[in-house]
Amino acid sequence: TFISLDCLAEELEDPFGTENNDLPLDAICNAIEIDLLQMNDEAEIPAKILPDRHYQLT
Repeated sequence: TFISLDCLAEELEDPFGTENNDLPLDAICNAIEIDLLQMNDEAEIPAKILPDRHYQLT
């Protein structure tokens, strides 16, 4: 049990990288940017970042 918990902790210990289990910070920032630009009625709004075919975001 402790070995599996240790492996899980190692996998999740650094959430700000570019591995599969890291946070999709580019997509989160992109969504916030789109929301703020829409609230300010801006004309040019960037495209939404969508997951790839493996449902992975960056």
